[in-house]
Order: sequence, then C-alpha cells, then structure tokens
Amino acid sequence: MIKPLFIVLIFFLVLNGCTSNSKEEKNITKDDFTVILSSDKDTYKSTDDVIITAKLKYTGEKDKIEIIHAFSPFSFGVKETNTNIYFPPVVLSVKRERVLIRDEWYEETYNKLYAEIGFIDDKIVGLEEINKEFTEEFKKGKTFPPGNYLITLKTEFEINGIEYEFSDSIEIVVED
Repeated sequence: MIKPLFIVLIFFLVLNGCTSNSKEEKNITKDDFTVILSSDKDTYKSTDDVIITAKLKYTGEKDKIEIIHAFSPFSFGVKETNTNIYFPPVVLSVKRERVLIRDEWYEETYNKLYAEIGFIDDKIVGLEEINKEFTEEFKKGKTFPPGNYLITLKTEFEINGIEYEFSDSIEIVVED
C-alpha cells in the first residue's frame, strides 16, 4: 500500500516541477557593482500580482560607499509588445544620497503609480488617449492585463562626479 502511494506522490511532485513558472532574471556586473532585474515568474495569470524587482549591490573594497541619484537609482519602462503601448520610466529629478554597504543588496519593486503617460508607436500620448480599457486595467493593483511585456530597467547614479549607468530588459507573459 505504501509503495503505490509513494509512486503517486513522486508523480505529483514531478508534475508540479514541470508546470511551475521559472523566475525571469538578468544580472549585470560592471566595476564594483552588480544590478539584477527580476520577475517572480516568466508567465503570469491576469489575476496574479506581477512582481518586478531591481537590486543594486556594491562589491568594492570599501565597507560602504555613498551614491547620488534621482528620486530612485532605478527607472522601469514597460512595453506591451502586441499593441506597442509603452509606459516610459518616470524619473523625478530630486537628488538623493544613499549609502550602499559592501555585499548588501539595495532593492526596490516596480510601482505602476507613476504610469500617467504612454507611447504608441513612439508617439507620446496621455493615458486617456490610449486604449482606455487596457490602461484602466493596467493601472489597477499589482496585476497586468493579458499580453507580452518587455520590462526595461535603467539604473543610474554617480559617485564623486563619475556617472554609472546600467540597462537591461526581461520579458514576461500575462495570460487570461
């Protein structure tokens, strides 16, 4: 009796491993810094919270280092590739200082709160001019409307007048 139950349990574990979504992640290392752009999944349901995360780590010789950046060192651009609707990054020009501790991650999660303008085929438009149903659904909560998305992260900061810039993208799919 135990052997058939064990076989069924193994079958379900293997099946679950085959159907689970993998994490989408890009990793950039340059000079004394590492930047990671990640999504909890590569494929979401339209009812799932879409979690996009940016991380920055200092790996140099000093115990800590001070960076200067805009409101955030991270800016996210989101493009739905089927419709070419693009929500550009919003960069608030307020200068902020931040101390990075060696080998510790500084992390932020994408927030759709600032998605107030968009582009269609490289033409800037207010969100009210874009497919209203799509934009209303996009702005709700942490979910995304069904579609294929290209998420681009730009990380910018300076140290003692030297500018650092990192950029990379990941793709995710949101299904009905």
